[in-house]
Amino acid sequence: CEGAYKDAMAMLRPSSGLSRNLVLGMMISSVSAFNTPPMLAMQRRSLGCAINASPNRLLLRTPGLGRARRLPSMSMTVSLAGQTVTERIGKLEKKLEDMSLDCLIVLSSDAHQSEYLCERDRCLKYISGFTGSAGTVLLSRTSLASGKQSCLITDGRYTVQAGKELDQSKWSVFQTGARLPTLSQYMAQELGDGSKRVGIDASTVSVATWRSLQKALKPHVLTATDSCPVQAIWEEEGRDPMPTGKIIEHPIEFAGASVGEKLASLRETLRKKGVSAYVISSLDEIAWLFNIRGTDVPYNPVAMSHAIVTLDSAFLFIEEGKTQDQSMQEHLKQSGIVVKGYGTFLTQVEEMSRSGLKFFIDSSRVSWATMEAIQRGETTGHVEGSSAIALPKAVKNGAEQAGMKNAHLRDGVAMAKFFSWLEKSVEEGKDLDEIAVADRAEELRSKQERFRGLSFPTISASGPNGAIIHYCPSPQTSRKLSLQEMYLCDSGAQYADGTTDVTRTMFFGKPEEEKRRSWTAVLKGHIALASACFPSGTFGFQMDVLARQPLWQEGLDYPHGTGHGVGAYLNVHEGPHSISFRRREDESPLQEGMTTSIEPGYYEEGNYGIRLENIMLVEKKVGEHKLGANVDVLQFSPLTLIPFQRKLIVKEMLTSQEKAYLNGYHQTVWEKVSPFLQKDEDQVALAWLRENTRPL
Repeated sequence: CEGAYKDAMAMLRPSSGLSRNLVLGMMISSVSAFNTPPMLAMQRRSLGCAINASPNRLLLRTPGLGRARRLPSMSMTVSLAGQTVTERIGKLEKKLEDMSLDCLIVLSSDAHQSEYLCERDRCLKYISGFTGSAGTVLLSRTSLASGKQSCLITDGRYTVQAGKELDQSKWSVFQTGARLPTLSQYMAQELGDGSKRVGIDASTVSVATWRSLQKALKPHVLTATDSCPVQAIWEEEGRDPMPTGKIIEHPIEFAGASVGEKLASLRETLRKKGVSAYVISSLDEIAWLFNIRGTDVPYNPVAMSHAIVTLDSAFLFIEEGKTQDQSMQEHLKQSGIVVKGYGTFLTQVEEMSRSGLKFFIDSSRVSWATMEAIQRGETTGHVEGSSAIALPKAVKNGAEQAGMKNAHLRDGVAMAKFFSWLEKSVEEGKDLDEIAVADRAEELRSKQERFRGLSFPTISASGPNGAIIHYCPSPQTSRKLSLQEMYLCDSGAQYADGTTDVTRTMFFGKPEEEKRRSWTAVLKGHIALASACFPSGTFGFQMDVLARQPLWQEGLDYPHGTGHGVGAYLNVHEGPHSISFRRREDESPLQEGMTTSIEPGYYEEGNYGIRLENIMLVEKKVGEHKLGANVDVLQFSPLTLIPFQRKLIVKEMLTSQEKAYLNGYHQTVWEKVSPFLQKDEDQVALAWLRENTRPL
């Protein structure tokens, strides 16, 4: 364990106050249940698995406009276009002094609490060079002036990436997660004694996060700023403008419900809560509610906007140039939606609050700046609770379910062509690198009906790059594919009727027994959860253990959640449900009609990574039961239609029940996909599909 131990120690500043024994204890706790002698070798490998990275290149996708324009790749370096990060931080020190701030917190967020951002909102990347989608930076004026290290806090998916992207002489990287300190604890530790003024952009911090930090950082004073000082520096250098792409209507054929029907249901919810207005800032919720789609955020068909719904009106705050097409104006008019300027949102919130409207908000999805606007005009108080839209959006109606099934079928056809081409090409010794392979997958998907783009940057990872969980190849990191290395491909597409996300891990030569056993352990974890039946009311965090148990028995684990919801031609990640080892405060139990990924894995730093992911639809299980009249028995039905590579399966590790599940799944894949591979040019794909769906 000494190598992994030293790596972890290097990520913690000597002045952190965390002892070497404590850090080692954190590491060992993740596998402490497996301390029998036969498992010690597996333990040593598992200790190094809490790693991750994020895209170094962006593929710009615009729904309806076909193939992508590849943006310039970004290497893992602290030098970005224009000024260097060091120069920017130097300017920031003066800004903090002018604002009478001792420290500044920069979040990887925007005014909509988004996971994925448009380029102009990536202030954390601009000031640090870190490109991951989850992170928080703490910058101290004293540290900046003295040349001491600044602090970046992220989760286990991104610690390795941060270590590569940041100048380690100027940055300390801290990891949050199970059995590790929280964001607030790290910050309190870094701020030290005394009382410091700590600034944070009120528009990018949620109400819930603001309150948590305000409480945890006392006696330090959390101070809301009207804008992030990082933005001011960026504007001087030339910050990206607001996106200008027009929005389009999402047709009722795929939406399954009109805007009027959705608004009527929402207003009924507001009446029950005793409120008269609802603030919506989440971009995917606005897109779903108003049956619109946009092009402002790469891979996510959403538009930069806010919304307010009252008991008799609906307002969309958006750059007006986005709605100028006659068809869109007709859609908005027929739906009773009034368009107002994007920049007038906070003013309108304050005016409506002052007029006597009682607002309902979700504190995790609305910014502190919005809360301040409500409070400035508040006369009747407000109500807080979980989103009134997240759950109905997550529970897919009949049209959305049909669209998701059709999208996954077309995706399965494209991926059968892709994986058969890939396996044949590598076996024939063709010169292929990770980028070329990712481009080929996109090319084959783009030929499918209703293709609108990718749903996230393709994770095309060969050998050790597969152990970087959110890796995406750049010209500086792209490896050649080899007969002797694992290859992990996590990819997905946006279709007009659905969103896909699938991961397969393959080996093209003769795999070692150890790799096959690790791969089969991951497969067993996938099957254990995918084949589960469970009563309605069950939460994802209660089921996460099912996917981990087969890996734990081999002394393995993975440092990420097991499942996330998937939108219907919307964001590839959605809640309010999830399958993870920890429960979120606003988490919903799994319900009929929800979609979720099931994606256990195993990652061995410097060697390989394994992940096997299908998207599932939660369905009601037919048959009698004795769980009570008000309880349904639920199960998962696979939407993904792509076989698991046969040569990596260690049959002796599978039980008869696991073999039966796998055979049944592969039979379904064959029956649904093979009819679309009957042309002469599809015979290689058809043969590949036949081989990999043969029963065990």
